[in-house]
Amino acid sequence: TLALGIGANTAMFSVADATALRPPDVPRPGEIVRVFSSSKDTPFGEVSYPDFLDLRARAKTLPALVAYETGDFALAIKPQEPAKYLGGWVVSGNLFSVLGVEPTIGRGFLPQDDVVGSSVAVISHRVWDRDFQKASDVVGRQILLSGTPFTIVGVTPERFTGTELYFHPDIFVPLSTIRSVYPALPIDALADRTDRMLTVLGRLPAGVTASQAASELSVIATDLQRAYPDSNRGRTAVVLPEITARARLDSGGANGALVILMLVGLVL
Repeated sequence: TLALGIGANTAMFSVADATALRPPDVPRPGEIVRVFSSSKDTPFGEVSYPDFLDLRARAKTLPALVAYETGDFALAIKPQEPAKYLGGWVVSGNLFSVLGVEPTIGRGFLPQDDVVGSSVAVISHRVWDRDFQKASDVVGRQILLSGTPFTIVGVTPERFTGTELYFHPDIFVPLSTIRSVYPALPIDALADRTDRMLTVLGRLPAGVTASQAASELSVIATDLQRAYPDSNRGRTAVVLPEITARARLDSGGANGALVILMLVGLVL
């Protein structure tokens, strides 16, 4: 009876931990917050690229904002082989530096990588192991993403699986290359304020709270309403700690984890 009870409790708590309790596996995860573009119909919406640039340029309480878009990439290691689909992120060039993720091999992205015409990529430790057999000379090799050549510049640490609960990216490319990996996107996708496709994260400096950051960003959002009424009318900015944001976005998972924890307590 003790063995069954301990085993069941361990299994249930592991599920609750993985779905609701565990913070992102980055240094000082308690400093990570998520920024939403909020309206009456979409209280926790994503952010357009032009709005992200305005928030990043003006925010003082969140001096380091990053953005990414999740999706599936058509990856081919060699030109003659068929492509396979892997989950990936299209990211702002400062993503790895803000999250504090140091590549195992090579480097992350530099500011000069996040420009039109760039063709660099970072791969996950899993892809490095599975598709390149942990080759020490992987940096500098070329891969094809949707038929476009990209040069590998780094490999992420094995422990880093992104910041999403259920989506673990294997390929990272700069936002400026988004139409290379998603050719069907409109040519002005990054210039359209109504195209809200980006997840925006920030790292709180010492002494700054999420509520203070939210107050400042809501003022900036009000200015954007006045400047761009056609796209931003009725929209404000919401800032939540990442662990809280997860619960808001996945209320079913959070409630399920709470039920599991109650069952654990009952069994104990």
